[in-house]
Amino acid sequence: MYLVAIRLLLLAKEGWLDIDKDLVAASATPLVLTILEEGESYGYAILKRVRELSNGEMEWTDGMLYPLLHRLH
Repeated sequence: MYLVAIRLLLLAKEGWLDIDKDLVAASATPLVLTILEEGESYGYAILKRVRELSNGEMEWTDGMLYPLLHRLH
């Protein structure tokens, strides 16, 4: 599942897909949930895992992740 989300986010980043900001944010939610299925985690570890899964292509910031985690809480 997370590979699909990562690929869509990368295509949007590269300009291949015209996805608005809200949809990009919404597609990040399943990715985070999938990472959390692997086990409990915290913000920095999730950011690191996203970077690993995307082979360094996606660099999320605290400003993107923490509001998402807050909405999930």
